[in-house]
Amino acid sequence: MAKSSSGSTTTVSGGSGAEGFVSVKTFGTLVMPAGSVFSFTLPKDTFKHADPKVSVALEARGENGPLPGWLTFDRGTGKFTGRPPESLASFAVIVTARDSSGNEVSTRVVLNFTSKGN
Repeated sequence: MAKSSSGSTTTVSGGSGAEGFVSVKTFGTLVMPAGSVFSFTLPKDTFKHADPKVSVALEARGENGPLPGWLTFDRGTGKFTGRPPESLASFAVIVTARDSSGNEVSTRVVLNFTSKGN
């Protein structure tokens, strides 16, 4: 289970590649237990497209490269599942939504890991 500081929604305006998306949810830091299995599912309204009938594909990567082996992402449900190393303090993920026309927007999710008792 994740504890989160409050998030907000940003209106997408113009910008290269963002056409079609009208808003994207931003996230505060999510707090997860270090060394334990956790899961977190992106809210359905994380990425809002102007046309609700358009199919939007999700992709997740680490801020500095691919997702590590301990973290999985289900593109269909937007669910992250993982068991971070006990020594890891935080990890940033970039989630990108792309429509069939190639328009895309991204949001950043920071996972902070706390040891038991914190």
